[in-house]
Amino acid sequence: MSPKVLYLGWGIVLIVYAFWPFGPDDMDQRVAFNLPMEYVPLLAVLTVGALVGLCRKQRLKVQIPKILWRSALGIILYGAISVLWIVDLESWLHYFFMWVGYLGLTFAMAYILSQESRRDLLRFMDTFLFLMTGFLAIVIVHNLVSSSSRFGTEEYGLWDFSPIIRYRISQIVAVLPFVPVATMLFFATRRITYLAFVASASLAILSSFSRDGAVGLAICLGLCWVTARWGPRASVKGLLRAAVIFVVLVLIAGTAAYFVGGTDLVERTASVVSILDVWRGDLEPGMPLWGRQVILFEAVRIFLERPFLGTGVGNYNEYLDPGLGDLAMSPHNLYLTYLSEFGILGFAPLLSFLISIAILLWNRARTASDPRMRAVLQGCAVAHSTFFVMFVATDFLVTPYVWFFWGLALAFVFFVERDSSSSPRGSVALLAGANR
Repeated sequence: MSPKVLYLGWGIVLIVYAFWPFGPDDMDQRVAFNLPMEYVPLLAVLTVGALVGLCRKQRLKVQIPKILWRSALGIILYGAISVLWIVDLESWLHYFFMWVGYLGLTFAMAYILSQESRRDLLRFMDTFLFLMTGFLAIVIVHNLVSSSSRFGTEEYGLWDFSPIIRYRISQIVAVLPFVPVATMLFFATRRITYLAFVASASLAILSSFSRDGAVGLAICLGLCWVTARWGPRASVKGLLRAAVIFVVLVLIAGTAAYFVGGTDLVERTASVVSILDVWRGDLEPGMPLWGRQVILFEAVRIFLERPFLGTGVGNYNEYLDPGLGDLAMSPHNLYLTYLSEFGILGFAPLLSFLISIAILLWNRARTASDPRMRAVLQGCAVAHSTFFVMFVATDFLVTPYVWFFWGLALAFVFFVERDSSSSPRGSVALLAGANR
């Protein structure tokens, strides 16, 4: 079986999720290395795809940009040496092998899919978006009849993506990165199938009551229009027409979300501005988001105590104030989380890894000759750039969903790099951008 067919198994798994008979508590059970059962299906897809793909004879040579693999190696090396000062060895083992596994599976997916032809790689993206659209359509119908909607008869809460993907941020990350990809493909081709995905994804994200999801969606759509507006060979008239259609569609999705969610959705969305009070430290006990303020300042304290070495991989919770009780958790901020846990020593390669992905995506989008390949890379670059903003209020690196997206995005990067390097002109361009 072809590896790309195996990787498409994730879209099929999502559809199966929508009909899964077990409840969310079943999928919150822990398996080996304290891994949530929720993550197992996607990790199984990634692992089987990697094993089958790497066992096959690779036809083409693909070179991973130095900045990327060196940053990944730096993360792993920090994790390995942090065992010298960690407190909880079991937690260190869990998170260290998580990092090794995620990085390895992501690079394997990118390398394997980049072996495909341009036609097959684009067809893979189209098929995946089609499966995601089907999944979201089932989710929307399911939630319209949930007990907490205005039409409810079922027992599930409003706008759960499924009874399996339990956490709201996991639900968002599984879908949101592909919204700008479909958007840029729509700008490039005007195909209505891409709009169908964007409409269903927007409705699901807006109705999930996720502040991060709503902000991320708004940033993605804005960056998509700006990218398309200033991109090569962009027709202002055509883009304005596409933008109007797109905005109307999103407004319809927002109106539909409000019609079902009502005032709860409005209140949740309006609370985005209260995040500023958290950073200013203006909240008092009993006020909404006061807990966010407490854990944010706790992370700052831990970082200042161990600024260079950090707590060590997986050992952040060991340094939390025992008096926090139920508030003993991560600060919901990627930068503070990993500055505290990795210290400056480990955070540097992590930040380098994230920035290098952004640079590679934007650079390859400029060098891609095929309009659809360029659109995919631009969409991936917009999604990844949006993550940098979302990281201020959340941290989803421990979920496998974002790593699936990165594996697919890097597959297009590796393909364009391989394709461009086959010509002398392309080799010069890549030499200037990839290995700086």
